[in-house]
Amino acid sequence: MFTPTGCSNVGGAFSPSILRALASFHERPLVFALSTPSECAECDVDNALLHTNGCCLFGSGAPDVTKNLDEGDVQGSAGSTLMSHAYVSPGVTLGVLCTRMHHVADDIFIIAAQALADMVTEEDLKQGRIYPPLKNSREVSLVIATAISQYAYDK
Repeated sequence: MFTPTGCSNVGGAFSPSILRALASFHERPLVFALSTPSECAECDVDNALLHTNGCCLFGSGAPDVTKNLDEGDVQGSAGSTLMSHAYVSPGVTLGVLCTRMHHVADDIFIIAAQALADMVTEEDLKQGRIYPPLKNSREVSLVIATAISQYAYDK
């Protein structure tokens, strides 16, 4: 699957034609506009939803480029997520501190990403979330730290 992922710092790089093309060959395209600040974002959620007929899952690096699903701003199955280190960093830090790890290998971040992905429920996906709700961040951190601790113990 092709996922436009942007870190170009070029505002509007995901043009309407790119977004329409993406929606033409994928039922639920992923659009990740990760550049910050928001003026540099490749597109915003409104344009992503408009030009994909409301079917994309949208992730942004800028908080003001997303819509809050918990407040019901996004209709239907489309959605947006702030793609923030706030999901991974606390769990990685806790896991590293608890295990007294001296070297943080790349594997740690793969383990954290897998643990985070495993926390996404079917209900989250139905609501257009690609991460669990941020209100579950403590639980997510604990699951990530536990996975990292298990990795350290097994090594």
